[in-house]
Amino acid sequence: MATIMSIPVELKFETASPEKLRSGVLVLGAFSDGILPVPAKSVDNASHGTISALIARGDLDERAGASLLLQALPGVAADRTLLVGLGKLAEFGDKPYRQALTATARVLAETAASDAAVTLVDVEVPGRSAAWRVQEASRLFADGTYRFDAPHAKVEKKKQERGVRTIALLTAGKVNEELGSAVERGQAVAEGMALARDLGNLPGNVCNPTYLATTALALGKEFSFDVEVLEREDMKKLGMGAALSVGKGSAQPCKFIVMSERASRGSPIHRGEARTAQGARAPAALLARAAAGCQAACSSETSTNSSLPCTISWMTWLRPSRMASAAPRA
Repeated sequence: MATIMSIPVELKFETASPEKLRSGVLVLGAFSDGILPVPAKSVDNASHGTISALIARGDLDERAGASLLLQALPGVAADRTLLVGLGKLAEFGDKPYRQALTATARVLAETAASDAAVTLVDVEVPGRSAAWRVQEASRLFADGTYRFDAPHAKVEKKKQERGVRTIALLTAGKVNEELGSAVERGQAVAEGMALARDLGNLPGNVCNPTYLATTALALGKEFSFDVEVLEREDMKKLGMGAALSVGKGSAQPCKFIVMSERASRGSPIHRGEARTAQGARAPAALLARAAAGCQAACSSETSTNSSLPCTISWMTWLRPSRMASAAPRA
């Protein structure tokens, strides 16, 4: 059975001046029209205008998500400085911010450095709070480390060893419990996305309805929510003839999987703070993502594996209340 990906990157907060912090990579954002956020401006002053000169010269592409890796920048304690484009200031918003984070995650996943310091969470995004910025950074940095280990595939050791293992989120503001929870929510969503990818990447003769049901039951046991698996006879009794007819040509039995969370308002899972048996938080976002992942895997199984007999399963996610762990707004 597929297991939820463990996040190999440790995230922590730092409040030090970016130019004075020792790290393998220092990540700075810059707008294409030459305007520098406060952290980048501080580093620019320490390096005697090096960053401003590079942008004026056109070395950094104007699009959001463009990147430029600099070695041993004068006046900066970090070994490397990664300059990431934020696009134009007037057009800056959710999408350019995510593009900058995604580009950062891609570079950090392949670098020889073992640690990094990222200042992007201190870049103001219109209409968004600091907690939202931190959650998106946490999610995208964790998602950037995703690797699918195919069954029986050989993994090159050298490639596994590259990439940062510790990321410091630099912020000038006060680090409070809300920001800590935002990190956990982002990582939880990334874990759910990893599970969805794993299920979608598995071949149809492995990820069949029985496999999906086993995965759902394991999730229910780990995160303490109800899972009901309806078998073919159960579906017949409910008059689900149209659904059953789709799977008639397969040796694999149809299954209807119901994952339900009916926590009362104020309970740990309603607040997105359900915990595993080991005591780790299991935000509800992960549960919803896992359900979506199983559903996506069902679709890919029936549509892409044309050489196999048609197998089908259905999954539904029941929750009477709005998910309390949704991304916070300002």
